[in-house]
Amino acid sequence: ILKCVKDQNGNHVIQKAIERVPTEDIQFIIEAFKGQVHTLATHPYGCRVIQRMLEYCSKKDQVAVLEELHACAPTLITDQYGNYVMQHVIAHGKPEDRAKIIKIVTAQLLTLSKHKFASNVVEKTIQFGSDEQRRAIVAQLTALQSDGSSPLQLMMKDQYGNYVIRMFSL
Repeated sequence: ILKCVKDQNGNHVIQKAIERVPTEDIQFIIEAFKGQVHTLATHPYGCRVIQRMLEYCSKKDQVAVLEELHACAPTLITDQYGNYVMQHVIAHGKPEDRAKIIKIVTAQLLTLSKHKFASNVVEKTIQFGSDEQRRAIVAQLTALQSDGSSPLQLMMKDQYGNYVIRMFSL
């Protein structure tokens, strides 16, 4: 499906078409991507194409892409390229789409905070989450475990988790 077609200046043609051509004129591209969103979102070039689709395609076409993204969100959050798509949904998506991703993130907060790629999604969750969502995250981080430790202590010592903690100071 996805060939890295570039014009004479090295620009990626599919991204530019999505950005500049009316949706009805590139419907064949959108149709070709249906059922392939997970594959595309985990591809170094495809993840950018999915982000452009979420920015420039019609609401109807965005819904189809978002349905597929939500179905595979847990794996995309930890993926080398898929995490960028999840960050994009959190930063630029509708509140209901953002909330679905944030719910997944907060359910696995400690694990995802200590993951190389997922920690970036956790950071976006803190940055773009509502006050209520951030309070829930803080409560989860400071809750004492049965051994007297807290997730916050574990994250402070972790190479990725400590960056998540720093988001609260910004």
